[in-house]
Amino acid sequence: MVKSKGSGFRVIGEVTRKVLTAALGLSLSLGLSSCAYQGWTRYECQKFENWEKPECNPPQCKATGVCTEDIFGEDPRAITSTQIDK
Repeated sequence: MVKSKGSGFRVIGEVTRKVLTAALGLSLSLGLSSCAYQGWTRYECQKFENWEKPECNPPQCKATGVCTEDIFGEDPRAITSTQIDK
């Protein structure tokens, strides 16, 4: 039995549509995710340049819970190079 020529084009069309849909989805997700980041942090005490400010150090930060130890789980200034290598 001989296949008609139209069925071959239908398969190619479906594959092309799937590839184009995947490419469009990928480009949209990359484009939308990259334009939204502006270096925003939730707490000012997360930024390295603010770690020495009085409001990021006890006793002032204990009331609001934004001490570097509270945000990071431990004081990031106390981490040694041997702990980083692990």
